[in-house]
Amino acid sequence: MKNLLFIFILILFYSCDGLETVIELDLPDHEKKLVVNSSTKVGDNFTVFVTHSLDPLNNENYNVFSDANVVINDNYNNSDTLVYIDSIYYSSFIAELGKVYTLNVDHPSYPPISTVTTLPYTVPILSSTILSYSETEPYSIIVELDFVDPAGTNYYMLNLKGFGDFDEDKPKKGIYFESNDPSLNQNDNDFDNDFDGRKAFFDDQFFNNSSKKFTLDLSVESKLDSLEVTLWSLDDDFYKYHVSRRLQNSTSGSGAFFASEPVNVFNSFLEEDGTFDGYGLFSVVAKDSFILVFD
Repeated sequence: MKNLLFIFILILFYSCDGLETVIELDLPDHEKKLVVNSSTKVGDNFTVFVTHSLDPLNNENYNVFSDANVVINDNYNNSDTLVYIDSIYYSSFIAELGKVYTLNVDHPSYPPISTVTTLPYTVPILSSTILSYSETEPYSIIVELDFVDPAGTNYYMLNLKGFGDFDEDKPKKGIYFESNDPSLNQNDNDFDNDFDGRKAFFDDQFFNNSSKKFTLDLSVESKLDSLEVTLWSLDDDFYKYHVSRRLQNSTSGSGAFFASEPVNVFNSFLEEDGTFDGYGLFSVVAKDSFILVFD
């Protein structure tokens, strides 16, 4: 019986030998487009990085363009042509709350592109409190913060930084935190309602135009001297870009290829008709921070 099984396997092996199908795909040539990235904090000068897209099928390196014409206009008819210094275009404009800015980028080898962003208003943290703090390792901390969400659709990012004896060169670092508040987990693919991470991106769909309170659980290996709680107010582009990028990362890992739909990362230069002559992000964010000191 074993001999018969062995002979069957040999026949199967040799009968399949050479059964190889080669499919040649006629892929279109990669059309290079401008890539422009600019993410600015309210109160800072605008900076813009200009390069080009890369063909995913070859190993070429990108080039930083120093010969682009980069102009920012505001909704008060003011205009500023940015100056190129060491790979970055710098503006004399300072991002101001509530203003509308238009970014125009022109390069001799590419079609011109432009996009618009409206600056968000800072949403202040009304209070932040340490509810509990253990004195033994690992140091468990429960923190509470509250704020009032203004009218309209608003986008946020929440993150924590701890100050302590981590490193002489880096006295602070990002802190992981957890929360079972569904508002913080609305963009996660997990099936539970718990958030776990360093940065939480969320909108106000569950608390629009009302007061909101979060309770956060932390567990750190080193004792903290203080904790910085930061609530970022995001414009539409910053929020959609980072949420789509995270979703793409979570659906492109091992085993996820056939189990999920492809995700396109948000593009600030996408036109209403679905066409685009460039890629990138043009965004402005505002923030409010609260420092908690441990006795």
